[in-house]
Amino acid sequence: MSPSTRRVGIGLTVVLLLTGCTATPSAGTLESAIRSTAAATLGTPTRAPQDAGQLLDAAQRTIEQGAAIAVAERAMHAYARPALPASVWLEGIAGFLTPQAVAAYRYTDPSQVPVTAVTGVGVAGAGEDYVTNATVTVPTNVGTYTLQLTRPELSAGWLVNVITDPQGNS
Repeated sequence: MSPSTRRVGIGLTVVLLLTGCTATPSAGTLESAIRSTAAATLGTPTRAPQDAGQLLDAAQRTIEQGAAIAVAERAMHAYARPALPASVWLEGIAGFLTPQAVAAYRYTDPSQVPVTAVTGVGVAGAGEDYVTNATVTVPTNVGTYTLQLTRPELSAGWLVNVITDPQGNS
């Protein structure tokens, strides 16, 4: 692990710990805090792609992976609350989801959601561009969930499009 990646990891850990001590931040607020911390640690990247046709430099990719991981972890914490009434459960996860995902999960009975706890940190998937698409795996008490995240452009916040359970069901 490079020193700059290590510094971003430490900075992200601090941001996540601090945000865990307050009210649940929105996905956008959390990403903004992560990007600010990473930029202060790594410096501002020399180029920032504005569309999916461009590639990220290593520092920007690390920042975007961290932001995607943070959103995926927070989404799974919100998802892993099967004891809540359906409307409260959906309200808790809706801020992390695309409109299509909100529509898909609207009829989910949270009492049928088997996961009750996130048991570790999310891991960014390989092979994603991290400009408009990301995949993050998050370990839970019933196995590892896979979350697909998307956004229309680099400047937009990450949103979860699909949550897939350890058996491959979404």
